[in-house]
Amino acid sequence: AALARDTQVIVFGEMRFEPETAKAVVAALQAGLLVIANCHATPAPSGIERLLDAVPIADREQARSIVAHDFLAAAGVRLLPSTTGGVVLATELLMGAPNVTQTIRDGDTFLLAPMLDNPPNRSLHTSIEELLLDHRIDQSDARRALSRVGT
Repeated sequence: AALARDTQVIVFGEMRFEPETAKAVVAALQAGLLVIANCHATPAPSGIERLLDAVPIADREQARSIVAHDFLAAAGVRLLPSTTGGVVLATELLMGAPNVTQTIRDGDTFLLAPMLDNPPNRSLHTSIEELLLDHRIDQSDARRALSRVGT
């Protein structure tokens, strides 16, 4: 129904990784809409992978092309134990740089998270390293959180 109106932005409040929702997201992108979706996926790049995995296999190549063409960014947040008690917010931001969009187009979305380890083409930014350097999280929590980024 939203695609029939003069809509510019569509928000998927709680993204479910099922074929019907995945096809709706791809259709919205294809219609030129800005798509904002909330999903439970850590690290941030895994949301893209899970979305494309939910698209029926027969439509997946076209969906990858559409998502890659219109991809701007994926953000992720998580709470980590603070060294002073409580928790701190750690963020991840995957930008739609050419190496990212090509990886999506090629169907190699499993390679998105490891892009953090490639400083010249760093398309994935995480605040975990900054939180560690500021002594706001301890080394074991940083190590555990970073090990999830590359998987």
